[in-house]
Amino acid sequence: MASTSSPFSDPDPFSTPISTPNRSRSSTLTGKDKAKSIPDSPSNPTSSLKTNVSDSEPEASGHSNGQRRELAPADVEATLASATSFAVLPNRRVVTGLNGSPRERNHHRSFLGPNSSFIMPPSPTSPTHAHSPYSVYSSISSEPSSVVNTAANSPLISGTGLPIQSDSRPISRAVSTYNLVGSTPVLRQRPRMRSHLLPALMHRSAAGATNNPYMSDAPEAKVGSGKGGSHLVSKPWLLSPSPRVRVSYWLVYGCVLLGFLGGVAQCIVTYLNVSRNRLDNAPMCLVLDEDFSNAEKALGPKGTFQHEISLSGFGNGQFDMATGSSKNSWVDEQKGWLYIQPTLTADENLGGDKGVVGWDGVFANKPDGLYVYNLTDCTFNDTAKDGGFIDDPKNPGQKVYDLQGYLNTCSAVANSTSGNILPPVQSARLTTRKAASIKHGRVEVRARMPRGDWLWPAIWMLPTNNVYGDWPRSGEIDIVESRGNGLKYTARGRNYIQGALNWGPTPQLNAVGKSYSWWSDKRVGYDEDFHTYVLEWTEKWIRIYVDTRLHTLLEFKFPTKPGGLFKFADFPENIVNSTTGQLGPLMDPWQGNSAGPFDEDFYLILNVAVGGTNGWFPEVQGDKPWLNQAGQERAMKDFALARDRWLPSWLGQTEKNSNWGDKSGAMVVDSVKMWKHC
Repeated sequence: MASTSSPFSDPDPFSTPISTPNRSRSSTLTGKDKAKSIPDSPSNPTSSLKTNVSDSEPEASGHSNGQRRELAPADVEATLASATSFAVLPNRRVVTGLNGSPRERNHHRSFLGPNSSFIMPPSPTSPTHAHSPYSVYSSISSEPSSVVNTAANSPLISGTGLPIQSDSRPISRAVSTYNLVGSTPVLRQRPRMRSHLLPALMHRSAAGATNNPYMSDAPEAKVGSGKGGSHLVSKPWLLSPSPRVRVSYWLVYGCVLLGFLGGVAQCIVTYLNVSRNRLDNAPMCLVLDEDFSNAEKALGPKGTFQHEISLSGFGNGQFDMATGSSKNSWVDEQKGWLYIQPTLTADENLGGDKGVVGWDGVFANKPDGLYVYNLTDCTFNDTAKDGGFIDDPKNPGQKVYDLQGYLNTCSAVANSTSGNILPPVQSARLTTRKAASIKHGRVEVRARMPRGDWLWPAIWMLPTNNVYGDWPRSGEIDIVESRGNGLKYTARGRNYIQGALNWGPTPQLNAVGKSYSWWSDKRVGYDEDFHTYVLEWTEKWIRIYVDTRLHTLLEFKFPTKPGGLFKFADFPENIVNSTTGQLGPLMDPWQGNSAGPFDEDFYLILNVAVGGTNGWFPEVQGDKPWLNQAGQERAMKDFALARDRWLPSWLGQTEKNSNWGDKSGAMVVDSVKMWKHC
């Protein structure tokens, strides 16, 4: 028995510091044994278990003092496997010392089963009782690992017992003859199972089977090797993965592959469709090329564009009058730009005794309550059908001048009693009706859209001759329309543009809902810079896009089935005649023509309208100051009264990033080009 000064007699087995792997205690090994002791090797943990026991140490197995025994690796692995089969069981209260009562031994023996290789250590009164030759600290936990010593009568090995850690962590350093102490039985709650595996637990029989109930009989996997040999660790979750895992991987990769192939197919189809339907493949002749480098050439009496001067509202209930004033449309020859900018009627100076109209003139706040505004250069006689002459209702077959139409177009009367006011805004409307028109071809306009609440810019086309009748029977092509409201406007502001076709047998049966589409930029508006708006038109289809064909606003193919657009729109068979009030059959105005009414010459229009009651600005959107259903006069008055809310946006006073200043509300056109099929 060792002396009391020896570390083996330390009453607290966990208070002794851990020795380094390659150092033996001098009180345990003799000098000769030290020379023969095998150093620990991380790559060969069983090598350090070949321990030389001092002659002065009694062995638990019963061997005589001074006799030295070298443990076989098979014995080490079998004992570790047997012990860990017990150690890996979670949440068991076990004896952590070397001693145990018969009751405790029987308890654990019955717990492990009759065939278990785990043997409890002898009791302190046993003749074979001695200090355990093995006791180690855990290198992971801050507390020492519990140790169990096998008895000499172990069915697996004979001789010296081996150290068994009571938790499932592998021994991190080789076992040496260190801390060979005894302890009293201590019961404590063992820690929960951890996912560390001992290489020694992987010992298998010659047939490849294992006695560990927690191990799979799957083939071993070689996971590493070193100078001292290789360690085989079974990983059944890698050798035979769940079929669901394999299926989930294939599903993910399959979906990614399908999405990629679908995108490639769409790109190919789109490219082929665009390349086959390009106007460049057909001979084209240039009809118009205006770069606005010469003001007289662009806006003169015989220029490219002519003014349409009217305050009728053009059938949309607009709040502006179209004038020929240079304040509303002019050319900057240095920059080569055409400006179309709305201004206030109140700022108009009529000259002479009338002077500035002012808001008193707009609202007729005069002593007599009346204010008359005449457009002396009105173009009614030039633009009206048959020069302004209509059928005489009193004398069938006779023509009479449409005086009421002239007054509605060229004159406005503000009446404070009735509530009528002058159109509060003046703007411009320019057309190529006399200069250029095309049937099937290409139109290209490079322009910058205006910024300002309730502004309605448009680049569009109307038929030169209403062959099929009044609007919309003869059709309308909207290359681009927009709204000047901000990006937060809920009914599509200036970052949205629309392309559309208007056609139908009556205004109430306009089929524009079947032939319109939008394009948008979520971050910036079309008022920030110039963009190129393009119309491509053939006898089979119409395409409208901005900047590139990839940004297509509208691509409409004319139907090839009998009945043409009339059948395509699915109009009702009967309709009430607005003149007689009787129900009658609805006639096809295009007589089955598949492309009608878009088979006639159309001319180009540039304009900036303001407000309106036709629904372009929906109700209760964006703090709109008027109601469409209130009628043009009432809506126009409500709009004028709210001028402090919308006027600053026209002048660039509400946007910090406006680069156009007081020209923010203007549509600026850089160039206009038109081609037709030769």
